Amino acid sequence: GEIAFDINWVPDSATDTFIEAWRASGETRSTRVAYASTGAVDTFPSFVKGYEAGASAPGEPLAGTLTLRVAGAVIRS
Repeated sequence: GEIAFDINWVPDSATDTFIEAWRASGETRSTRVAYASTGAVDTFPSFVKGYEAGASAPGEPLAGTLTLRVAGAVIRS
């Protein structure tokens, strides 16, 4: 499946540069998602399927969406 995240997008930041390089490489990487409400952590291989800026209201942080494609088993701990 896929998982999409709404993010605060900061152009040319270290995170933006990292995600752009990951997307360009097409690499599958180990990914961890932590759920603050439960303390659970999912670990799975994934690659960047989509990364795009979205609309933002004046005075609001720039928004974006990061979509990852899950490329294997999800392990919850």
